Amino acid sequence: KMKPTDFMTREELRQVEEAVDAAERKTSGEIRVMIVSDLGKGIKTPHEQAIHEFYRNGMQNTRDKTGVLVLLVLEKRAIEVLADQGINEKVESGTWNGVANAMSEGIRQGRHCEAVCNAVREIGEVLALHFPRRPDDTDELPDAVIVRD
Repeated sequence: KMKPTDFMTREELRQVEEAVDAAERKTSGEIRVMIVSDLGKGIKTPHEQAIHEFYRNGMQNTRDKTGVLVLLVLEKRAIEVLADQGINEKVESGTWNGVANAMSEGIRQGRHCEAVCNAVREIGEVLALHFPRRPDDTDELPDAVIVRD
């Protein structure tokens, strides 16, 4: 069974964290990346897992409802990009499928870290268009990648 530590080194996880930090400097949005080995107990789909993790990690509590979760479920080879309602009111739903597909392609080619960093940058650019950073913006959620075996 593939573990997140097999998928990315500590150094690569740090690079993803830096990409999140850089993306968030241009937007009031909040991006979290999460890598899990498999679905949680009683959870049937990666989408269900994404919703569960979104709430479990308090992502619904951002001021403008601008949280985005990027979830990788390694055993299912699945990627879910889940955005809060503030974002979904302004961003076409197909946008996130495009991000997930590009990320899948990069991962298939063995460029794990680069693929995830590119996805984070792309999400950041979309968010910056609709939710530019405000003068009183605070970093509401940690930038570190959430990793769970």
